Amino acid sequence: MSEKFEKLDSKSPIPLYFQLKSFIEEQIDTGVWEAGTQIPSELELSEQFQISRTTIRQAIGELVNERKLERIQGRGTFVTEISIDKQIERVSGFSQDMRTRGLTPTSDILNFEKVAAPSDAARALRIREGEPAILLKRLRMGNNRRIALEVVYLPYEKYVGLLDVNIGNESLYEILAKKFAVWPKYSEQIIESIKCPAAEADLLGIESGGPVFLFHTTAYDQYDQPLEYTEGYYRGDRYILHLTNVVNPSSNS
Repeated sequence: MSEKFEKLDSKSPIPLYFQLKSFIEEQIDTGVWEAGTQIPSELELSEQFQISRTTIRQAIGELVNERKLERIQGRGTFVTEISIDKQIERVSGFSQDMRTRGLTPTSDILNFEKVAAPSDAARALRIREGEPAILLKRLRMGNNRRIALEVVYLPYEKYVGLLDVNIGNESLYEILAKKFAVWPKYSEQIIESIKCPAAEADLLGIESGGPVFLFHTTAYDQYDQPLEYTEGYYRGDRYILHLTNVVNPSSNS
C-alpha cells in the first residue's frame, strides 16, 4: 500500500469510511489494483488503518454497489472487470465512450507515421494501395485499464500537417474537427469475434488466443467522404455490444 495512506485522519470532518473508500478508489483508478486483483481482507485493512471492521464493510459495501468491487463467497473481494456497453447504432469515438461512462480515456501512442496504405485501408479510404497514408496505432485505456488496440489509417494528402500534432490523449475526431473542419457523419462497421493474435494479445494484456471483438470501421465525414479506417481489437472480457433494432412498421410478421 502507498505510504501516503498508511493512516486515516480521525480528526478530519470526512468520515473514516469515506476516506477508506477514496483510498480504494485511488488504488483502482491509478492501476495499482488492476481488474481481477483481490483486495486486502477486512482484518488486514483493519490492522493497516486502525479502524473497525464495521467501517471497512461500509466502504466496501458502497464500492460493491457501485460495481467497482465484487464479493466472491469463500474467496474474498476483487476489483471488478470493466464492461463497456458499446451502442453501435451511433457514431462515437473511444474517448466519448469512456467519458460517457465516467471513465478517463488515455492512450499509449505506439506508431504515428506516414506509411504506404495496405490494401484493406486503401479500399476503405478510396485511394490506391501503396499511396501515402497516416498510420496511428494506439493502446486505448479507461481509468488506466487496457481495453482496446486501435490501428487507424487516414489519407495522407487529405490531412497534411496532422503528423505535426501532438495527439497524446486527445480524441482524434476532435482534432480533425478543430484542425481540418471535418467530423464523422456516419460509419460502416464489420464486427468479428476472433481469437486474438499473439502480438495484439501481448499489448492488450491477455493470453494469446483470448477472445476479442475485431471492429473494421470506416467513418465518413459530412461530405460523405472517407474520414478514417480503423481496425480495433477490443477485449472480449471488457466490452459488451449493445444494438437497437427498429421494426419496419410495414412488416406484418
